[in-house]
Amino acid sequence: MVEEALRLRLIPSLENYETIAREYKVEPGVRVDFLVSGSNGECLIEVKSCNIVENGVARYPDSATPRGVKQLKSLTLKASTGQRSILLFLVQRDDAQSFKVSTINDPAYAQAFVAAIAAGVEVIVVAVSVHPEGFGKPRVIPHNLEIDEVTEALLEL
Repeated sequence: MVEEALRLRLIPSLENYETIAREYKVEPGVRVDFLVSGSNGECLIEVKSCNIVENGVARYPDSATPRGVKQLKSLTLKASTGQRSILLFLVQRDDAQSFKVSTINDPAYAQAFVAAIAAGVEVIVVAVSVHPEGFGKPRVIPHNLEIDEVTEALLEL
């Protein structure tokens, strides 16, 4: 789904990339979903599927995700050296109005997420409606990158 949206140039800030490579090896044992390239250079993109929505707020992750933590650490390293790196959350529900990283299911992921943002990893959240006939047009929804007091307390554990 994301690959098709990239090809059709439906995701803002990613519409100028002409070449899409899937399953790009960032370092030994770590791959991200896409390496896109074009006149603007190269960009790493890791896609995370999000299907939990509470009161209009999509949340990720829904369980512990050691692989996701590993990928975030690789993106953090790449971003800190100037490589454009994007974490794209795909919300496959039409009732999501915003997005936030959850700390409840995986505090290690929340901690890695905070470090990734500090290093310059960009976040894009795209929501699509899902129907028996297929998927709706992707729409970018706002995200909250702030950590709240609960998150801060969990990260200190």
